[in-house]
Amino acid sequence: MPTVPHAFLAAALALAAFPAERTSVSPDHRYRVTWIAPPDAGGFHRLTLTDLRTKATAPLFSFMRHVELVWSPSSGDLALTDCRGSNESVVYVIKSSAPAVATPVSLPANVAASVAPHGHVYVRAVRWASSSELTVSVTAYDNPAVPTVEATFRYPVR
Repeated sequence: MPTVPHAFLAAALALAAFPAERTSVSPDHRYRVTWIAPPDAGGFHRLTLTDLRTKATAPLFSFMRHVELVWSPSSGDLALTDCRGSNESVVYVIKSSAPAVATPVSLPANVAASVAPHGHVYVRAVRWASSSELTVSVTAYDNPAVPTVEATFRYPVR
């Protein structure tokens, strides 16, 4: 049974936040995601994915503000939270074998309906429940007439 510090360390290692972190290596040590700073102020940050076996590098994702990523236990997928605005974030699932395709995580209908009247909706990849199921959190607020929404759901990855 892991102790609390060990559990905290494991959770911290599972989440890489860019641009604060420069690289993140997959659990099987096959892939590495690297952050590349924008060439000028106001430009896009970029993430690349390198296959450490073949040394092939491919573009992964471009962003303006801040992203977080969480590797699946199998290293086959990664979940990327794009904190793209002060009022929203979006989660994408990317296959390490096809890094050019970022599939947005869709909110379940009941969660989407409850966040619709809010101006601030934050979706965040929390952790992988398994190699094929992602745990995602949603927080929505900014409309005083509607109660704040806090929900967690599991997203099946295909």
